[in-house]
Amino acid sequence: MRLEQGFSVTVPTSELAIQLKPVAADVVKAPPAPEIRDSILYKDEDIIVLNKPPGLATQGGTKTRKHVDGMLSTLQFDLNETPRLVRR
Repeated sequence: MRLEQGFSVTVPTSELAIQLKPVAADVVKAPPAPEIRDSILYKDEDIIVLNKPPGLATQGGTKTRKHVDGMLSTLQFDLNETPRLVRR
């Protein structure tokens, strides 16, 4: 028998299927360059100093979608290397 419109298909769930959930649409966003670039207090050829906004995580973790470490590529400007995170 072939599937036809209107037929119901049941697919058993497994532990693997649960682990491979699709990424939510709100995770994929435009680069947050304007937001993080607005936080720059000082910049020269060796260092970029940011005033990290309150509530913005420094590094990512479980369910942390927005963090400074994930935005560093937007601070690369015309350099060949992505900046690295150093905290005070």
